[in-house]
This record gives sequence, C-alpha cells and structure tokens, in this order.
Amino acid sequence: MKYIFKNESENLDYPFHFFASNYAEWRVNKDVSELIRQMKKEKKPFRVWQVRKPINAKYGIKHSGPALKDTEYDYLGSYLFNIED
Repeated sequence: MKYIFKNESENLDYPFHFFASNYAEWRVNKDVSELIRQMKKEKKPFRVWQVRKPINAKYGIKHSGPALKDTEYDYLGSYLFNIED
C-alpha cells in the first residue's frame, strides 16, 4: 500500500524529510524537532527515520517504518517514556 503524505509546506522538493511512527500512528515533517514534539504528545514510544525523498514522495510502510531501500533512509533512534513522563 502506498501513502501520500500531506504537507503544509510550500517547498515540496526539499531533498529529505523525517518519518516517525508508534504502534498507533505515523507522521512526517521536514523539521525533526517539530516531529518529535508532535509524537511526544501521544505519550507512546516511537521511532524516527530520516528519509532521502521529498516529503510528498509515495512509499509504503513496513513494520512501522518506511518501506524503502536501505540506502533511501537512516534510522535515527527511538524515544521511550519514563514512568514519570
């Protein structure tokens, strides 16, 4: 299945974007700080990737991550919540 990611930005040709997902949802954004801020609101652990494609690129999702060739993305890490969070 292919997804079309919606974006409010005027610059759709930016050469990369960030993708984040948890077990319930996924999001994309060109600003990794904003993406992390959005994902932290959900209070669920999530993972973040940098995808070497414009934000409006079509690609699938596999095991909660981008379904692309290994050379088309970088896994940046996971965010886990502490009990106090």
